[in-house]
Amino acid sequence: MGSGASSAMHDEAAFHVVHDAYLKGLESNLDDHDLFDLIKAKLIQHEHHDEDSHEEHHDYVHELPIASRNSSRSMGLLSTGAATPKELGATMPAECRLHTPPPAAKPAQAVVPRVVLSETELSSAIHDERRRLHTMKSAHLHDPTKFRRASIVQESVIDSAFVEFSTDVLLDPVTLKMMTEFCSSIPHAAERLMFWADVQHLRTLPSAQYTDKMLRKIYEKFLSPHAATPICVPTDMIRGIQDEFDRPGGIQSAGVYLEAQALCLKDLEKDVFPRFEKHKLFDKMKALCEARSETGHATESTNPRSDNPYSFHAVLTDDTKLRFLKSYCVENMTLENLLFHMEVEEAKRLPNQSYVHASARKVYETYLKPNAKKFVALPPHIHEAFAAKVDADQLDSVAFTDVQYFVLDYVRTELWHDFSVYPPYVARIHESALTPRHWDNYVPNVSAADMTAVLAKLDKMDPADILAKALTLPMDQLANVALAHKIHRDTLLLLLHDKIAHRIFKKFLASRMKDHFVVFVDEVDEFINLPGIEFMQHTAKKLFKKYLSEHAKLQVDMSTKMRQDIQAKLNTPSIDMFKSAIVKVKTGLLQDSLVRYLKSPIHSEMKQEFPDLVRNLMSAVDKGKVDLPQLESILSNPTYLTNFRKYLKTQHAAENLIFLEEVEEFRRLPSYEIVVRSAKKILDKYININTARSPIPIAAHLHDDMVENVDKAGKRYFSDAIQDVVSILRTTEVHDFLESPLFMQLIGSWVVLDETYAIRQLIGEVELAYFKHVVPLTKSVRQGQSGAAS
Repeated sequence: MGSGASSAMHDEAAFHVVHDAYLKGLESNLDDHDLFDLIKAKLIQHEHHDEDSHEEHHDYVHELPIASRNSSRSMGLLSTGAATPKELGATMPAECRLHTPPPAAKPAQAVVPRVVLSETELSSAIHDERRRLHTMKSAHLHDPTKFRRASIVQESVIDSAFVEFSTDVLLDPVTLKMMTEFCSSIPHAAERLMFWADVQHLRTLPSAQYTDKMLRKIYEKFLSPHAATPICVPTDMIRGIQDEFDRPGGIQSAGVYLEAQALCLKDLEKDVFPRFEKHKLFDKMKALCEARSETGHATESTNPRSDNPYSFHAVLTDDTKLRFLKSYCVENMTLENLLFHMEVEEAKRLPNQSYVHASARKVYETYLKPNAKKFVALPPHIHEAFAAKVDADQLDSVAFTDVQYFVLDYVRTELWHDFSVYPPYVARIHESALTPRHWDNYVPNVSAADMTAVLAKLDKMDPADILAKALTLPMDQLANVALAHKIHRDTLLLLLHDKIAHRIFKKFLASRMKDHFVVFVDEVDEFINLPGIEFMQHTAKKLFKKYLSEHAKLQVDMSTKMRQDIQAKLNTPSIDMFKSAIVKVKTGLLQDSLVRYLKSPIHSEMKQEFPDLVRNLMSAVDKGKVDLPQLESILSNPTYLTNFRKYLKTQHAAENLIFLEEVEEFRRLPSYEIVVRSAKKILDKYININTARSPIPIAAHLHDDMVENVDKAGKRYFSDAIQDVVSILRTTEVHDFLESPLFMQLIGSWVVLDETYAIRQLIGEVELAYFKHVVPLTKSVRQGQSGAAS
């Protein structure tokens, strides 16, 4: 069957897939986002179903557009028409890839009558549907306000045969449980996985020092003689708390604040809340809750004290309703009591020193102590070292770091190879969304150029003006951020992904001599985007299969020995591995095609555009001296190359030229030596304690392993180090940044970009941090204004 007919049939089949999925989505009352996901999944499943058939019947060659010849490897795949959906996904940027579910057996379906369209109507409908899908995909994926962080977030998995191990597998509760079940019959494997997870949880807890600092700040902010936002409680109560504060150990528990917290709640209930009930924000809150109740999304109060869904305690225990009360309190300068209550509640959940110590001892007794219930059976010297630490009362979360990496190596070397092809896991990585986004889906209507202009504008603005912008956010809008109460967000990921936040957070870290932590993440992201050995292997194997193997449909002519020599290099590719094939193909073009092309009517089309080059080439023909320089002059000229391809297509020999172009794209990939040099540069600059100016504090076991294996660096080489850096930033630096003046500079900068965008980022601890800052700042501004007026 001809290519045009097969293409039309493929288009018609694709249109019917889209049409059926669209109708099914409408019947199920799916919203646009879910409807798009359904159509996308059906189209990809359709492509997978036809992929093998498409490859078997690929008996024609597409003409290459001019733009593709100087493009990247991915564009080369697109332009030849030879790329399968997997190959396209492997070469395209992560933000442009479609999520690819595994091929599924096509169930038998009843024949459904279809509306018969004319050829013109069908072509137009397919074109419109494709354009609509492309527009929806672009809007969903393109966000010029964010960086792509491949080093931190897990990317789409295109081909399970190339999945590398990373700690993401153990950090995801679903895959961790899956691996534990998979390892249930392997001695000590499940216990080691659970040990790793428990130690990871222990390491991510806020430190006891952080808890002490938070308890101290509550006193300084609300109860000290110099408090910026003092609460009104009896003097005797303040004196008792002050006595605890002045002790050598300081305030050790949030219980010290319980009586003051009860008084603040009483004041809120008896004085502030009745006025809130008469305010427009209370009516907006009721309208929102009632509207959500009608659509089946009502929020349920966790407060058992009252059946009234809008009572004081019902509002206080519901995150959605609480936002309205907070907004009212900010407007009316009565937020101190509510903030005090919220900060004390937060402090109650923080671990103190005794809790951390008890948790560490529990891990030891569960996994490492002789005759432990879930004994992990590590080398004897590890168990002996921990027993000594227990006897010396030196056990804490840091003590487990090295042994955790010992277990991680065990998982990587002993378990991963078999688990990576475990069918439930393969289905999981293809079917599920991987790393969730830790920010609101709202994307400002700005281009990449607009974003650059905003960043330049912020550099020139006075910090006082940016701070003033942060104080202009309307409180009634803050109360209406959609679904804010349902979002569990990792603030660090927002700070590292958002381009404005990244700059300001990096500035904050620079003031603490720690900006190299973020710079390390930036440079690892650049490293990950280098085509490494895995991608070179994949590309080399695809080229061999397409043009050089015995069963290649577009086979180029060469000896068996030459094919075998190239095949032997596929697992250790280099940029020159196809050199002999290139020489063979160019020799064939010189001997069989070039002279006839230069004498053909097709070549005469070049006379008007390139008269000098045509004259030189024809002179070589007349003298019988057509050689490699003449061929290179044609291959290096895009217009001439298109004309030459046009001639070769008439001779059914275009595959030789396409092979040369694709190999040239392959040769432009950075070689593996470049990848290793890049890895070593980052290692020496940030990790290696013998070369780095300020080495990042990672576990000693991990440090030694990275230094020893830098010559084997791959895409995931820095993965564990990144996890350590992220953990350090998340547990020590993010909290301090949220309390620093630079945080309000971030809010104001977001307002300069887009007010709605700024409002929708105020979720979770970012929102609470904003309210903590805005009360004293607003008071000082108003006091300044009243002083100026008097």
